[in-house]
Amino acid sequence: MYDRFLPRSNNLVGSFSVNQQSRRGTWYNVPGTFPVDAKKLSVRIHDRGQDSHYEHHAISAIKATCTG
Repeated sequence: MYDRFLPRSNNLVGSFSVNQQSRRGTWYNVPGTFPVDAKKLSVRIHDRGQDSHYEHHAISAIKATCTG
């Protein structure tokens, strides 16, 4: 998760993992609170490997709690 829409290492405010098979097509409540000063938040979804069902980028939306 990044504070601002341009994901750069100095804007990184947190990270989390999602079990893609069990969360497919669902909302994901991100654990924790993240400091966001720019009133903008971006999330980069990464693909981690390949499984027998090709299930990647499984979440459809997230909910995050921010401060700042």
